[in-house]
Amino acid sequence: MSLLRSPHTNEDTERLLSVAEVAEELGLSRTTGYDLLWSGEIPSLKIGRRRLVRRRDLLDYIQARLEQAGG
Repeated sequence: MSLLRSPHTNEDTERLLSVAEVAEELGLSRTTGYDLLWSGEIPSLKIGRRRLVRRRDLLDYIQARLEQAGG
């Protein structure tokens, strides 16, 4: 399944991802995933003790990186 398959229109894009899921999608460590959230590069929200990311925000982050790279 491609991350950039559809332009943010289905309910899967509204799904909340854990930091571990974000890191796995990006091929990074969990620590690096937290760094991206703490720096504000990827927007997140805190529910209880958990940091969560809307899949839509992760897709936007990936798209921005692709555009910066010229792809």
